[in-house]
Amino acid sequence: MPRELSTADIRKVASLARLALRDDEIEPMRASLGAVLTYMERLQSVDTTDVEPLYNVNDGAANLRGDEPGPALATQTLMSIAPAPHEASTHPPFIRVPKVLDESGGA
Repeated sequence: MPRELSTADIRKVASLARLALRDDEIEPMRASLGAVLTYMERLQSVDTTDVEPLYNVNDGAANLRGDEPGPALATQTLMSIAPAPHEASTHPPFIRVPKVLDESGGA
């Protein structure tokens, strides 16, 4: 069992995480951090003697396809699955999207 976390410990961790804790948030944070530390202690007890170190979950093998041109979906197919095709125009067809920029061009 990890040692009891003092209020100073909680405030120090909160400061490192750039969190401003109110006094009423100290106890819930103490419980949460205590649970994390208990879990970490439990992980430390796992025997990893015969386990190879893992430096990268992909282990260096990126399974990427080549950047080759391929067949495109037909316009009619794309328009049939579009969330809001613009009905008034058929040549060329358009897809209506929500406005993301204001009048000045900013977001």
